[in-house]
Formats: sequence, structure tokens, C-alpha cells
Amino acid sequence: MCIVWMKRQGNGLKMELNKRMTEMINENKPCPFCKLEREKILESELSFAIYDGFPVNEGHVLIIPKRHTANYFDLTNEEQSNCFELLNRVKLILQEK
Repeated sequence: MCIVWMKRQGNGLKMELNKRMTEMINENKPCPFCKLEREKILESELSFAIYDGFPVNEGHVLIIPKRHTANYFDLTNEEQSNCFELLNRVKLILQEK
């Protein structure tokens, strides 16, 4: 998951990513995920899953919350749970392939 990758890269990178996302939200810049014309693997009321456009391995999937926040930890508990529920459902789809 992206969170694990950011953690391994250190707090400096995490802070920079959070800063960029916050700036993007505050400046009303278009979200790079909202206008993607990519097939959704799964979608729920609060999040959706797509294959990564630049996969680092087979089955590389992005779980994206629909509400814009600077980072995962700004999501509500319900939104976080929904992302993990979607993650588990996508895992089953990938295992069937």
C-alpha cells in the first residue's frame, strides 16, 4: 500500500506529499483521479479501485477514496473501513485471475 511505501521513505517525503495534496485541494486544482477514463475494478459509495497506470508488479491496484483529503489519515473511520473492505474484495478478484 502507498502508506507503507511512504513510511519506508521517511517523514520528509510523507510531509512533502501531504503538503502537495493540501495545496492542490486549497487551490482547487483538478484531482488527477476524478477525470481518469479508466475502467473501475470495483466501486462503492465512498471509494473505488482501478489498476495503476504505471504498475510496479502484476495486479498493482489503487484504492481511491471519493472525498478529497490531504492524506489517508484525514479520512473518517467509515471511509477508511470502506477502503479496506474494497481492498479485500479486489484481492479476491485478483486471486481468481
